[in-house]
Amino acid sequence: MTAHHPPVVLLDTHAHVVHSAVVGDDYELDVWLPPGYDSSSTRYPVLYVLDAPMAFGLAAQSTMISMFAQVVPEMIVVGIGQPLSTAYAWGPNRARDYAPVRVPDDDRSGHAAAFGECLRTELVPFVDQEYRTDSHDRGLWGHSFGGVFALHSLLERPPLFTRFIATSPAVVEQGLAMLDPSRWPAPGSSLPARLFVSIGSADQEYRPHVEPFLAELAARAYADLRVESAVLPGHGHVGAAPAGFLAGLRSVFTPLAPA
Repeated sequence: MTAHHPPVVLLDTHAHVVHSAVVGDDYELDVWLPPGYDSSSTRYPVLYVLDAPMAFGLAAQSTMISMFAQVVPEMIVVGIGQPLSTAYAWGPNRARDYAPVRVPDDDRSGHAAAFGECLRTELVPFVDQEYRTDSHDRGLWGHSFGGVFALHSLLERPPLFTRFIATSPAVVEQGLAMLDPSRWPAPGSSLPARLFVSIGSADQEYRPHVEPFLAELAARAYADLRVESAVLPGHGHVGAAPAGFLAGLRSVFTPLAPA
């Protein structure tokens, strides 16, 4: 029998539960604040992290270490999940919120547009009201289906975020393309953002689809879009998340050299 002990608390974090009228569900926002927050009047960039029950701790602590190493600037990290009693309960709503189209055998899936509207009109405004944020500097990290949503957000409605990390994006699921090129911005148009995409070298399910996606994106020659990508040696689909996040954090948040 497992003894009952108090849970470990992730220091410098705060939790909020916000009801979404758009989606009709509750979301938990886990917020990590940088060391200088309480003693300054600075407005900080915000990195939003999907799949918070699994990814928030990784993102918050990795960001803190990267800040201490002076690799990235100070920022606020916000994890988006749901009120749960255990992280292992996470998952049933991922395809509902992150997939832009319906996934076979999941009638609740395919409502990324609604989740995007929830972000735009409910969750992000809540964070902006509660914390000193820089509303012109927001990033988004998603893995697998979350990576698809990050790419969807870049290509469908880019103004909400300017920095995107998509690790192991499931751009084709059960033979169905999640992202419709006919809905992308016109070739050569302005898309002011920084994007990092990674895939594990051993990810035989999604790597064959991610590489053609990147080729199509490059062929569009979007102005003001800076894209970096990486194949992570030896990593499969799930295990590529930590290495991909660290590389992506550096890629999209490191200040650019003067032109």
